[in-house]
Amino acid sequence: MTTVKLFHRTPKAELESVDHSAVAEGLRVLAADLEAGDDWAKDCIRYVHELSDRDLADYPTSDQRRIRIAYFGQPGPGDVPDADYHRLLREVASG
Repeated sequence: MTTVKLFHRTPKAELESVDHSAVAEGLRVLAADLEAGDDWAKDCIRYVHELSDRDLADYPTSDQRRIRIAYFGQPGPGDVPDADYHRLLREVASG
């Protein structure tokens, strides 16, 4: 008698180890930005179920957040105009 394997288990990818205190700090910063009415934070929270621990830990130093702070001076509502966004992205990326 021949047995057929109906289900094939693929190994799960190893979860990246992320410092829980960094995740907590990212959540605190995200919450503060939400309270300030920051549009980027509002976009992030809409998709919070898709954010990984790494995304949350990196939120305080993310390029998007740094660009908004460079343009507005602090987290807050509004959109960064495209021309300024691209200039600031180059500046943020270069260090």
